[in-house]
Amino acid sequence: MDLFDLDPQGMDSWPARMAWSFREARILQVAVRMGLFSALHERAKSHSRLATELGADPDMTERLLVALAALNLVIHDRGLWRNCLAATMYLVRDQPLYLGHVIEMASNWWEVYHDLEQLIREGRHGDRYQFWRQKRLGRDEVYLKAMHALALAGQAQRLARHASVLGGRRTLLDVGGAPGTYSVALCQRFATLRVTLLDQAESLSQTEQVIHEFGMEERITLKEADWARERLGNDEYEALMLNHSMVGSEAQGLVQLMRAYEALKAGGVLVVQSFLLDNDLNGSPGAALFNLLDNAFTLEQMRALLAEAGFERITLLFRSELGQDILTAYKPLSSPTDTENELVAYMSPEQEIFAMMRSGEDDSDALTVQRGMRERLVQSN
Repeated sequence: MDLFDLDPQGMDSWPARMAWSFREARILQVAVRMGLFSALHERAKSHSRLATELGADPDMTERLLVALAALNLVIHDRGLWRNCLAATMYLVRDQPLYLGHVIEMASNWWEVYHDLEQLIREGRHGDRYQFWRQKRLGRDEVYLKAMHALALAGQAQRLARHASVLGGRRTLLDVGGAPGTYSVALCQRFATLRVTLLDQAESLSQTEQVIHEFGMEERITLKEADWARERLGNDEYEALMLNHSMVGSEAQGLVQLMRAYEALKAGGVLVVQSFLLDNDLNGSPGAALFNLLDNAFTLEQMRALLAEAGFERITLLFRSELGQDILTAYKPLSSPTDTENELVAYMSPEQEIFAMMRSGEDDSDALTVQRGMRERLVQSN
């Protein structure tokens, strides 16, 4: 073999770059956790002074700064270090677009991905998977602040721009809506809209602060409920939003959509924002990475579940490689039977518990039971 017949790219090839990209992520996470960018906000500083303020080793602090400069996050000028524009906007605490909590949340997942091989070998029923799920998926303060920051950084504005179907609607139920940023954006755009935000008690204190910050107390009402297990209402709302809550098994998803259908008035619109895989399972990247350790539906699975729950006019409004996909669907203005409401009523409580407890398992049995019940109800009518 003649080496010159090859086209070697060495470390410039994308597999090699990808394999080493963890260094960039960890450098950023450590710098944010140490408060480095906030310390450089007011004025440029020498590496030795910065090290003293951070309680760090001067030599390693300088090495960290050199790495951050190569990543275009800080700039070195005549012995002093200062933030670049991106760092000032996104990495300085108390700035409006601060993403530090997003980076901190990513850092909390470091341990999970460190054990990824063991998780894959053991499967989703192993002790390690259950441990990280309990420890890392809680909706704690860091999680809620991270979700708020991501929404502020463009996701909330994008949702409001694409969800023009909410124009003229007066009532919306935001299911699992903490920390409330999406509800704020929708109220700011649609003058007639009033929101009931439903979430668990531990999430509502943070949400209350966000609602107060934007002066939306008169238009957004907070309601405590375990939305993953409780009914959402009966023919009460003109619109309903499921925001990244459609992430369980198909059985869970069908139960949740049927509850949403029940809560909507005739002609009501459902807005779903979720991670959705390509039908051929070759993407999208954001949804595929999310699906590695949780559950994401394909576009066709989501469409089928919406249709099975009774919705019509299902439309994909926005498709993103990051996984922030937006769909809408409508409850019909009139229905030939009350089959859907009968089914929801009949499915409580044992059937709902059965469906909700099968997260991560083969849920074909749960779906078979649900669909069999639907067929019997339809035939009886």
